[in-house]
Amino acid sequence: AGGPYPRMRTWRDGEPGEEWDMAERTGPEPGAPYHDGWMVPQWRTQEVLYGRLRELGGEVVFGAALTGLDQDADGVTARLTGADGAAIAVRARWLVGAD
Repeated sequence: AGGPYPRMRTWRDGEPGEEWDMAERTGPEPGAPYHDGWMVPQWRTQEVLYGRLRELGGEVVFGAALTGLDQDADGVTARLTGADGAAIAVRARWLVGAD
């Protein structure tokens, strides 16, 4: 789905210069078995998350704007305006913003 961050490099007049890592590369530890960040393209991240959500019976409302939000101990009620201008109300335990 992705890969480790590539090393960074400066270029000057078409010639390669200094190289460095964006973040320190470390080995796994008991509290952090997945220690290094990976680069995953946005399209792939969306594909994986959307696919899993659909498997769980969830739905994504694309092209909608969040116009209101109420939260209580049991969850959230989101008020949306759809791409066609229709009002949509969604009640859920969790709300994930992924803009």
